[in-house]
Amino acid sequence: MRRGIYICVVALVALVALQGCLRKDAIVFHGISDVEVSLEASPRIGVVLSVENTSCRNITVRDISFVLTDRTGGRIAKAVVESDLRLPKRSCTELYVPLKCSFSNPLKALALLGDLEGSVPQLFVSGGVTVRAGCLKKKFRVEHMPLSEFLDYFEGSVQSLRQGLEM
Repeated sequence: MRRGIYICVVALVALVALQGCLRKDAIVFHGISDVEVSLEASPRIGVVLSVENTSCRNITVRDISFVLTDRTGGRIAKAVVESDLRLPKRSCTELYVPLKCSFSNPLKALALLGDLEGSVPQLFVSGGVTVRAGCLKKKFRVEHMPLSEFLDYFEGSVQSLRQGLEM
């Protein structure tokens, strides 16, 4: 009986060791290729990201939720992706990310978006995602990150966001 338990424990440890760990550099962003905005009944922003999965595992990104706040911490908007995003192993993909938006103060949001270049230093992003590769799962969070740094991480810029909003 004990021998069977030891074999199960060793097999479980070997399985976990074979899975490896999810490296932070497994997902590489190559830029934003398109932004579309729909401000109709349910505001949505669609972003096309060029993403590379360098790992040998398929990756699923889920629980995507971010909040846009002003300097004082006042909530301006929330963006959520309602479906999971899948990145095939060892591939470069054009990934469409549909963000469902809700505005806490629509007038303030419109005023800030109208003067996006001047307002970016005053806007902050908080939120996170859950990344799953095989049986491994890791949560990534940002707290009160300046919007300009957040966009730079995705190799986006205020100018590309503004062009998407004008279309």
